[in-house]
Amino acid sequence: RAKVIKMHFEIPIEPHTASRPRWTNSGNLTVTHMPKGYREFRTKFNNWLVEWLAETHDELLIYLSHLADGRPIMNSYVDRRGKRQSRLVADFAGYKVKLIFVIPRPKKSLRAFPISSGTADIDNYSKAVIDGIFSSDAAKYIGLNDLWIQDMRSIKRYTAIDSDEQPHIEVDIWRIERGGQLT
Repeated sequence: RAKVIKMHFEIPIEPHTASRPRWTNSGNLTVTHMPKGYREFRTKFNNWLVEWLAETHDELLIYLSHLADGRPIMNSYVDRRGKRQSRLVADFAGYKVKLIFVIPRPKKSLRAFPISSGTADIDNYSKAVIDGIFSSDAAKYIGLNDLWIQDMRSIKRYTAIDSDEQPHIEVDIWRIERGGQLT
């Protein structure tokens, strides 16, 4: 049976969807462009993440890269050719993730959840946050990979009615150890 250990944090940034890149040709060169809104979100997200990691002494990175007993999730070794390699330890089985996207409530709307045709797709909100964490320089530096996410749940809702709640993102990440079964 798997041992599942949870970490919770909140990102005080209005959720934004990941956007598909656009390509343009310039002579013999193909140039990739990310839409401005998504680029701005990623910059804001990255700045928040760098600051938050410093404030928490890299708590998230340590949590994602080490088992409960303190062992790293990856062992490094040098292969026969002298090249550095890494291998996941057998006790690490991945992550389970829950994301809650709290988006601004439209004026006069009494709905708790956004269902109008102008609402963004939840998978694009999820991709923006997962990429923001796992594609960050810090996560890439220590070799983290979002392909280790085994289970993910996402919820989007409006800010609470008649409150001062601000748009934000709530994140729960469970590290799955030993056995690999989700509980």
